Amino acid sequence: MGNLNAEIQFNLVDVVPSSLLLAYHYLNRTGIETKFSRPDDVSFDKGVSLRVPADCALIGNGSISLVVNVESFQEMTQDWVDYWIELVQRTTRHGSLFYSSNSFGYKNKFTLDLGPNWEIREVHQHPRHWTDSHRTELWQRVH
Repeated sequence: MGNLNAEIQFNLVDVVPSSLLLAYHYLNRTGIETKFSRPDDVSFDKGVSLRVPADCALIGNGSISLVVNVESFQEMTQDWVDYWIELVQRTTRHGSLFYSSNSFGYKNKFTLDLGPNWEIREVHQHPRHWTDSHRTELWQRVH
Protein backbone atom coordinates (compact mmCIF):
# COMPACT_ATOMS: atom_id res chain seq x y z
CA MET A 1 0.00 0.00 0.00
CA GLY A 2 2.97 2.29 0.35
CA ASN A 3 2.92 3.07 -3.37
CA LEU A 4 -0.50 4.74 -3.53
CA ASN A 5 -0.70 7.23 -6.33
CA ALA A 6 -0.66 10.73 -4.84
CA GLU A 7 -3.09 11.85 -7.53
CA ILE A 8 -5.86 9.62 -6.22
CA GLN A 9 -8.33 10.73 -3.59
CA PHE A 10 -9.39 8.16 -1.00
CA ASN A 11 -12.18 8.85 1.46
CA LEU A 12 -12.71 6.32 4.23
CA VAL A 13 -16.08 6.76 5.92
CA ASP A 14 -17.18 5.03 9.09
CA VAL A 15 -19.82 5.71 11.72
CA VAL A 16 -17.60 4.17 14.40
CA PRO A 17 -14.92 6.64 15.56
CA SER A 18 -12.66 3.89 16.91
CA SER A 19 -12.61 2.26 13.44
CA LEU A 20 -11.42 5.52 11.92
CA LEU A 21 -8.76 5.86 14.60
CA LEU A 22 -7.55 2.31 13.95
CA ALA A 23 -7.41 3.02 10.18
CA TYR A 24 -5.48 6.24 10.87
CA HIS A 25 -2.82 4.48 12.95
CA TYR A 26 -2.53 1.54 10.56
CA LEU A 27 -2.20 3.66 7.41
CA ASN A 28 0.30 6.04 8.96
CA ARG A 29 2.39 3.12 10.23
CA THR A 30 2.57 1.79 6.67
CA GLY A 31 3.84 5.14 5.42
CA ILE A 32 0.59 6.46 3.99
CA GLU A 33 -0.11 9.99 5.08
CA THR A 34 -3.65 10.06 6.41
CA LYS A 35 -5.66 12.91 7.84
CA PHE A 36 -8.93 13.34 9.66
CA SER A 37 -11.25 15.75 7.96
CA ARG A 38 -12.66 18.64 9.95
CA PRO A 39 -16.38 19.46 9.83
CA ASP A 40 -15.53 22.82 8.23
CA ASP A 41 -13.17 21.25 5.66
CA VAL A 42 -15.17 21.02 2.44
CA SER A 43 -12.17 20.20 0.28
CA PHE A 44 -11.57 16.61 -0.70
CA ASP A 45 -7.80 16.61 -1.15
CA LYS A 46 -5.75 13.96 -2.90
CA GLY A 47 -4.53 11.24 -0.58
CA VAL A 48 -6.40 9.53 2.25
CA SER A 49 -8.99 11.38 4.32
CA LEU A 50 -10.94 9.83 7.17
CA ARG A 51 -14.50 11.05 7.33
CA VAL A 52 -17.70 10.72 9.30
CA PRO A 53 -21.05 10.20 7.54
CA ALA A 54 -22.00 13.88 7.85
CA ASP A 55 -19.10 14.68 5.49
CA CYS A 56 -20.74 12.64 2.74
CA ALA A 57 -23.17 15.46 1.99
CA LEU A 58 -20.14 17.42 0.72
CA ILE A 59 -19.15 14.82 -1.88
CA GLY A 60 -19.90 16.07 -5.37
CA ASN A 61 -22.41 14.39 -7.65
CA GLY A 62 -20.75 11.88 -9.97
CA SER A 63 -17.31 12.36 -8.41
CA ILE A 64 -16.65 8.81 -7.16
CA SER A 65 -15.32 6.02 -9.37
CA LEU A 66 -15.03 3.18 -6.82
CA VAL A 67 -17.11 2.38 -3.73
CA VAL A 68 -16.13 -0.46 -1.40
CA ASN A 69 -18.37 -1.88 1.31
CA VAL A 70 -17.12 -4.79 3.38
CA GLU A 71 -19.25 -6.33 6.09
CA SER A 72 -21.11 -3.24 7.22
CA PHE A 73 -24.43 -3.54 5.36
CA GLN A 74 -25.04 -6.79 7.22
CA GLU A 75 -24.99 -4.81 10.47
CA MET A 76 -27.52 -2.20 9.31
CA THR A 77 -31.26 -1.96 9.10
CA GLN A 78 -32.72 -1.81 5.60
CA ASP A 79 -33.36 1.93 6.02
CA TRP A 80 -29.65 2.55 6.59
CA VAL A 81 -28.61 0.32 3.68
CA ASP A 82 -31.01 2.31 1.47
CA TYR A 83 -29.52 5.59 2.77
CA TRP A 84 -26.01 4.50 1.73
CA ILE A 85 -27.22 3.20 -1.63
CA GLU A 86 -28.82 6.60 -2.33
CA LEU A 87 -25.43 8.18 -1.58
CA VAL A 88 -23.75 5.72 -3.98
CA GLN A 89 -26.32 6.60 -6.65
CA ARG A 90 -25.67 10.33 -6.25
CA THR A 91 -21.89 10.30 -6.04
CA THR A 92 -21.00 7.76 -8.76
CA ARG A 93 -21.02 8.11 -12.53
CA HIS A 94 -21.21 5.90 -15.62
CA GLY A 95 -18.46 3.29 -15.40
CA SER A 96 -18.05 3.48 -11.61
CA LEU A 97 -17.59 0.25 -9.71
CA PHE A 98 -19.26 -0.91 -6.50
CA TYR A 99 -17.59 -3.73 -4.54
CA SER A 100 -19.70 -5.32 -1.83
CA SER A 101 -18.75 -8.21 0.44
CA ASN A 102 -21.47 -8.89 3.01
CA SER A 103 -23.55 -11.66 4.49
CA PHE A 104 -27.11 -11.59 3.20
CA GLY A 105 -28.28 -14.06 5.82
CA TYR A 106 -26.79 -12.56 8.97
CA LYS A 107 -28.50 -10.36 11.50
CA ASN A 108 -30.62 -7.86 9.55
CA LYS A 109 -30.88 -9.81 6.28
CA PHE A 110 -30.84 -6.73 4.07
CA THR A 111 -31.66 -6.44 0.38
CA LEU A 112 -29.16 -4.74 -1.91
CA ASP A 113 -31.11 -2.91 -4.62
CA LEU A 114 -28.86 -0.78 -6.80
CA GLY A 115 -31.58 -0.25 -9.37
CA PRO A 116 -31.43 -0.08 -13.18
CA ASN A 117 -28.26 2.05 -13.31
CA TRP A 118 -26.13 -0.93 -12.28
CA GLU A 119 -25.22 -4.35 -13.66
CA ILE A 120 -23.55 -7.10 -11.71
CA ARG A 121 -20.20 -8.11 -13.21
CA GLU A 122 -18.98 -10.80 -10.80
CA VAL A 123 -20.35 -12.80 -7.88
CA HIS A 124 -18.18 -14.95 -5.65
CA GLN A 125 -19.00 -16.95 -2.57
CA HIS A 126 -16.92 -15.69 0.30
CA PRO A 127 -14.14 -18.05 1.34
CA ARG A 128 -15.93 -18.63 4.64
CA HIS A 129 -16.87 -22.22 4.06
CA TRP A 130 -19.37 -22.38 6.90
CA THR A 131 -21.95 -20.11 5.29
CA ASP A 132 -23.46 -19.88 1.82
CA SER A 133 -25.09 -16.49 2.40
CA HIS A 134 -21.88 -14.41 2.38
CA ARG A 135 -20.93 -13.32 -1.09
CA THR A 136 -18.74 -10.79 -2.77
CA GLU A 137 -20.19 -8.85 -5.69
CA LEU A 138 -18.72 -6.44 -8.18
CA TRP A 139 -21.22 -4.09 -9.83
CA GLN A 140 -20.65 -1.54 -12.58
CA ARG A 141 -22.69 1.57 -13.20
CA VAL A 142 -24.00 1.44 -16.77
CA HIS A 143 -26.19 4.57 -16.80
